[in-house]
Parts: sequence; C-alpha cells; structure tokens
Amino acid sequence: MPSTKPMAVLPKQFEPLENLMKNMSHWQDGKETGLLATNSFRKFVDSDFPDLTEAVMNSDPNDAALNTALFRDYSFAASSYILEPCHHTYLETGDYGIGESELPAKLAKPQVELAKRLGYKQPLLDYGHGYALYNWQYKNGKDADPTSDKFQNKDIIKDPQDLLSEMNVIRNFHGCGNEDGFILNHVAIVSSTNKQFAANELIMDGLAEKDRAKFNRGLVKLDKFLKEIESSFMHMWKESRPARYLDFRTFIMGIQGNTDIFPNGVIYRGCFDDKPQAFRGETGAQDSIIPAVDSCLGLSYPNNSLTSYLFELRDYRPYTHQDYINWLAEQSSKHDIKSFAMADSHSAFLMLKAMHKTFTFRHLHFNMVKKYIIDNTKYPRATGGTPITTWLPNQTGACLEYCEDIIKQIDGLTLDEDDHEDFEHLKEQV
Repeated sequence: MPSTKPMAVLPKQFEPLENLMKNMSHWQDGKETGLLATNSFRKFVDSDFPDLTEAVMNSDPNDAALNTALFRDYSFAASSYILEPCHHTYLETGDYGIGESELPAKLAKPQVELAKRLGYKQPLLDYGHGYALYNWQYKNGKDADPTSDKFQNKDIIKDPQDLLSEMNVIRNFHGCGNEDGFILNHVAIVSSTNKQFAANELIMDGLAEKDRAKFNRGLVKLDKFLKEIESSFMHMWKESRPARYLDFRTFIMGIQGNTDIFPNGVIYRGCFDDKPQAFRGETGAQDSIIPAVDSCLGLSYPNNSLTSYLFELRDYRPYTHQDYINWLAEQSSKHDIKSFAMADSHSAFLMLKAMHKTFTFRHLHFNMVKKYIIDNTKYPRATGGTPITTWLPNQTGACLEYCEDIIKQIDGLTLDEDDHEDFEHLKEQV
C-alpha cells in the first residue's frame, strides 16, 4: 500500500483537472451523460480544458501525495483521450477499432513530467500509481490508515473484505458499481501484504542465519497469507460481475502489444521528439504480491517470449516494489533457498505447500480471465498487451514444475505422520 493515503481532491490550482475527472465518467448519477458517454471527452479537452503544464512544473517535486494524485488523474485523462473512440466503436460493433494516435501537449507534458518525478518511465495508466493503489478513499472521512503502525501490527481489520466495505474509489471511467468493485477488491487484497512482509522477513532471516525454526515459521506464515488473499480474491465474483467487465475494460488497455488498436503507437505531443511511443496497459500482472512470492521461494521460469513479458511488466511498478522483489530474488539465490529447504523434510514440505498455493492463486486468476474476458470477446490480447490464452498458463506451468521437483526430492525423505498425509494429497493434486 502507499506510504500515505491517496489525495482524493486536488488543490485549488488544479481545479480544472478535478472537474474534468468528475465529469468524465460514462455514468453520472445513474444516467449516461458523462463526457465519455457522449463521445465528447476529446472535444472538451481540445477546446475547453486549460493547459496546466506550468502549474505542474511549478508544484513541489517532492510532494509525494500531490505528485501521485496528479499522475493518477492525468493517467485517467490520457487513457480516456486515446481510447474514447475505441469505447464507442466497441459499444456499436463489439470490436475496438482504432484509438487516437496523438495525445495533446496539455496532457502529454504534465504526464511525462510527473512520471519522471515518481521515478517511473511509463507515462500511462498503471496498476500501482494510477488505477488501483492510489485510487481509494475512506467513506465518511474515516481516519483509520492502513499504512499506520497500528493497522499493520495489530491487524485491526481481520479480513481484507472488511476494509473493502469502508472504501470508495476516487476516479473511474465507466462509473458503474462493477468497476468500483473491480478496483477496490484489488486494493483490499493488497491491504493485507504486511503479513507477506512479516513472513518474508522470517524466511530470509532464517535462511541467512541457518535458523531452520525461524525459516519454517516464515513459510507457515506465507502459506497462511496466500490462503487469505485467495479467499479475498474469490469475492471478485460478487463485487464485479463478469458480464460487465468489458464495460470499462477498454480504458485500461495500453499501446504496446495492442497493435490492432494502435498500429503506429501514440505521439505524446511536445515529448520524446514527437516520435510515436508504446507503453503497456494497466493490468493485475503489475501487482507485486505473486512476483514477490516467486522471488522469495526461488521460482525460475521457462526461457521463452512469454517469460520476457513477465520481467518487462516488472518495470511497470513503483520502484520500491521493484527493489523489494529484486532483493528477495538476490537473497534467496545467495543463500540457496532450494538446497536449504530440501535438506529437511518438514522445510521441504512447507515449501511445497507455499508454492502449490501460489499455483492455485494463479489458476483462480486464469479461471477469472476465462469468465471475464475469453467468454465475452474474441480480442486475443490482455490489457497489458500480452497473449491472453497462453501468458498466464506459462507461469502456472512453472509453479507446477517447481512443485514436481520438490515432490521428487521429498519422496526420498522421511515425513512425520501429519505432513505425510497432507503431502500425499498435494502430490495427487499436482
């Protein structure tokens, strides 16, 4: 989660952007009267929206709350601008057609500047900075802060879904409850990652210190955390109906990989020497939970083009997330987590449980992809521009192969009675 609560309302000098966000959403008070509904967002931006580039340039470059809020809102504006024609083509024909090939300087320049301030090289809507993790607020001004020590250490919210019921989104494209539920369910899951950090700390310390008891406690905590987020993820079926996902999916698509929509990229006017650019779209694959598990447990992937997408998408995260994932990978490799775990039957069994739970989470995700996307459209690529039917199975396959490797090594070890029964069950599932 962000280190500070997201800014819900922009300062006075950015009131035109605040108003643009409020009037943008397709649905307004239960009616299809928003700028995106009437296909007038681009027209309004071109003719009536003022150029706030100077105000952005003159704002405090070290004000993290303001910079992330502005990046979020300019991201929403940029995606709305280049994808508005696709939204209406989809409504009329079921296809996406061609997106806007140029982003005006009044949107492009602030967006590029704000990306630089955040240490982020992709000036387009993403999961961490834009659509999800900086896009929530508490209802009724509730002041509980999930980034506070009180929240993190005492687990005052037992179930992430309790948090979901206390939040609203700040910005949305379509304005329907299904979009809000889609965003907030992701946020609710991420709100429990303090438990993942605690588990990883025990695992890494135990590994470095050769303290097997500590190492094993960390694996138990990690397995428990993965069970919790899988349970929370299941709420998505209720919070956001599969049949309604395509109502707002258009606006989180990116440029790179979606060449049918953007055959020549997008020119960010006044930036990049006016040469066409291509960035990947917003996707849950930009979340850091599962990549952190992979790095912690030392999972390796097949050497193919699908895996290259996986590592490319790691650049589409806050740099602190990237650093943490990389640190976990370095530590697990440095101290050879696989060999350490396999040297003890109980540690090996706990590794198997955690990796298998990572598989089941990915498998659930792919089942959702089938119901939310594949069953409703023939468009072959995900919002991030990756191949929709093969990319996730690439990672689930890597999980299963790792599980098989652990199983082969456990078969030669002696397990206690409780572990043996569970092991035989997991072995059968794999």
